[in-house]
Amino acid sequence: MKHLKFLVVLCILFGCTVAHGQEGETTKLSPKEKDAIKTGIKELVNQFNDKLTEIWRRPNDVDKLDLKKFDRQKKLYVKEALAMFANNGDAWYSYDTVSRLRNGRYEKYIDSTLLRGPARIETTSKKRPRPYSQPVKTYLTKAANSGYDSVKVTSGDAWYCSDLKKVADGVYEATLSYTQTFAAYNGEGRMVYGDKVTKTIKAYAFRTVILDEVVWKLALGDIKAVEW
Repeated sequence: MKHLKFLVVLCILFGCTVAHGQEGETTKLSPKEKDAIKTGIKELVNQFNDKLTEIWRRPNDVDKLDLKKFDRQKKLYVKEALAMFANNGDAWYSYDTVSRLRNGRYEKYIDSTLLRGPARIETTSKKRPRPYSQPVKTYLTKAANSGYDSVKVTSGDAWYCSDLKKVADGVYEATLSYTQTFAAYNGEGRMVYGDKVTKTIKAYAFRTVILDEVVWKLALGDIKAVEW
């Protein structure tokens, strides 16, 4: 697990990266590799919730001295949060080089297959009987333009990560279950809204090779509310 420090640092802006092994090795995941990836997924979810804490927050008296700076910081937090999702929250594809016969000759071309649509998130409210689903990009933009005086978004201790399932060459998928607590406060420090929701989140591990070393980049996907 010597790469976990490196993994945690990279999570902040670029998702999580786990380095393991050499290119000549089998692509089947080893137990150590699986454990490192699952640990990285949990860390990535924690960091996403940390970003939500800042994205939801309204400017305090100090922030109001330079609202332009505060707005720039909010936009940066949104950008960093989206960077934790596969293809920054947009749809993503797998690409293969294939051959086809044309005018008596075989020609190579790039064939694309849609693997996942834009990432979506389900949110809950005491005013609604069911979770509300929307694109992650839309959710983060709305959160950045609303908010509370103070917000704390945390992930509980009830973690469960499914086994990793191969969905394409070099791409693995897992589902993480966790409990999220959302607490919002007014300027006097009194809680004005709070909920505790059990959620599942898709996570992906992308295998690449850098300088003959196999590197796994981790990214998030759809978030669903399953118990509230």
